[in-house]
Amino acid sequence: MMEREARNPSVLRPERMRQYEDDGFVTVPSVFSQAQVAQWATEIDRLWSNAADGVYGRSRQTRGHADGGEVWDRLDRPIEHSSLFRRLAEDERLLALIRPVLGGRVQLFKDRIIVKHPGTRGYGLHQDYPYWAALGIPADQIVTAMLSVDPTTSENGAVEVFPGLHRSRLPAPPDDPLDADPSSVDLSQGVLADTEPGDVFLMHSLTPHRSAPNRSSRSRRIVSFVYTTEGHEDARERVFAQPHYH
Repeated sequence: MMEREARNPSVLRPERMRQYEDDGFVTVPSVFSQAQVAQWATEIDRLWSNAADGVYGRSRQTRGHADGGEVWDRLDRPIEHSSLFRRLAEDERLLALIRPVLGGRVQLFKDRIIVKHPGTRGYGLHQDYPYWAALGIPADQIVTAMLSVDPTTSENGAVEVFPGLHRSRLPAPPDDPLDADPSSVDLSQGVLADTEPGDVFLMHSLTPHRSAPNRSSRSRRIVSFVYTTEGHEDARERVFAQPHYH
């Protein structure tokens, strides 16, 4: 059995770097302690409890629910509302994983907390990069780090990724030019990003992915940071200003 990387998790070992290069994603286990994860959970609860209508403005996003209607499931730019998450985005344990992937100094350009409540719907197949292509940043210079607050499973709608398809944009369906046509992918090759609290899941901006609804009785919480290479200082404001903000 492979030992979980508790002794030095903040090093992207060569075999994991190869997996990222080959597949377009990799999980790094046990980067953060359970005590730290508990702090994240408490802070997420605080942010959600302060969410009176209009408090977060456009940063508050919704998704459809199985019972109909929309539920609040995302808070964009949480580092502007939380010093804890601002420090986390700059945590050396995290940045030490991102630098080898991007090849040098990095900067945050997007941050989000996702709380997938029971019954919240998933989303269809897509790549993130088409939503950000107008920024002019090469796809290889953008990586998403998803930090698990709860276990992510098939029951609660974990992200499903498709390996080896991160080298180009996929064809889009005619009715949605920013998403990916499912008929262009062998859907039987999907891999579930099943993670434990404190794990970090790294994903290339062109990795196709989708998710199922949360069919469990508990919410699934994720802290998501998107990094790019140094020199794109205006990317954060530009991406938030897009009409199709993603």
